[in-house]
Amino acid sequence: LSQLINNKIKSPSAQKMSALHQFLGLEYPLQQKTIGVIFGKFYPLHTGHIYLIQRACSQVDELHVILCHDEPRDKELFINSAMSQQPTVSDR
Repeated sequence: LSQLINNKIKSPSAQKMSALHQFLGLEYPLQQKTIGVIFGKFYPLHTGHIYLIQRACSQVDELHVILCHDEPRDKELFINSAMSQQPTVSDR
């Protein structure tokens, strides 16, 4: 799971995706449908992220968006940015 989150696996096999679905407690549907998964920090959420999610939605029947966080990295990004207020978790 951590390898998928950290982009160490560029094209996960069906076996790895099956293991991920099992870990997340997702049941396989009786009828065939396509399922997509997007991992990201989305910090801060911007139009590129929204485009990615909308594009992925248009290509699959079901999309799971998994938010990740890295507190030290997020704080450093905020300090080095021109943002006047750091987005809260609910803002994201």
